[in-house]
Amino acid sequence: MDVVLLLAANLDGNISLKEVAGECGLSISHFGRAFRKSTGVPPHGWLVMHRVETAKAMLKDPSRLLSEIGLRCGFADQSHFTRTFTGIVGESPGAWRRMHLL
Repeated sequence: MDVVLLLAANLDGNISLKEVAGECGLSISHFGRAFRKSTGVPPHGWLVMHRVETAKAMLKDPSRLLSEIGLRCGFADQSHFTRTFTGIVGESPGAWRRMHLL
């Protein structure tokens, strides 16, 4: 089972770490250590980064609303999306979009 594909297919977070670990035949703690060793980040950190990268790709479509992008990428609401995106990227999704649509 490709864990990265499984996590990427569940950006909304509707799959638990226990389920993912079970797919690999590992305990949660062993899975967490193995995932971090192979990717350099814990599973949740990888998921958040993947959500932001997916959002960046979606932001390049000016017809999409920021709130829609946030929800489609698994963020609870636009505020959560904006806070997380800004914390990782260093600018808000709207500012990032304007900069990359020029």
